[in-house]
Amino acid sequence: MGQEEVIYWLDASDRIQAVNASWDAFARENDGEAILEDRVLGKPIRQFISGDPTKMWLDTLVAYARISEEKITREYRCDSPDTKRFMEMSVAPEADKQVRLTHRILKVEAMEPPVAFETAPESASDAALNPAPNQIQFLCFRCSICNRVQVQGQWQEGDAAARAGHLDPSPRVIYRVSESCRDKISEYRDLRSS
Repeated sequence: MGQEEVIYWLDASDRIQAVNASWDAFARENDGEAILEDRVLGKPIRQFISGDPTKMWLDTLVAYARISEEKITREYRCDSPDTKRFMEMSVAPEADKQVRLTHRILKVEAMEPPVAFETAPESASDAALNPAPNQIQFLCFRCSICNRVQVQGQWQEGDAAARAGHLDPSPRVIYRVSESCRDKISEYRDLRSS
């Protein structure tokens, strides 16, 4: 993707109204044939997001941008199996309650060893909440913002957990928002309201 920005616009009902040319290029680079422009236009953005906490996080940012009529910028991660991508998302209000979401890469690092996460169904939550002690995890929680995984009660980088032998190379994950990322959201909200 280089340093090009991926941009999309949501209408007042949070349906994808338009995308820029970088959208399809980024999708193709990441095996995202299912989310090419012609397959996402007119559809709710929530349809393409895993995990209710992540959906609520984005809903909150979009709603806040609309209400405050100010651009909001947040950092997050969007990793591939072999690359850690440190990203930035800006949510900018536009006319008629539309919003423009702009994503850009801040930096990249190698994921060593590579970890190919697979999304597990939400119904698998009980197994992730109660793993057997000292066992390699095939199912765990992953933060949608920082991309760390919760292994043995601690949030850590996926490749670090794999190197330590605590994480399978192809773990199934349920997306959540870690406590530290939730705290950052609260801090941001508190600063904006003062």
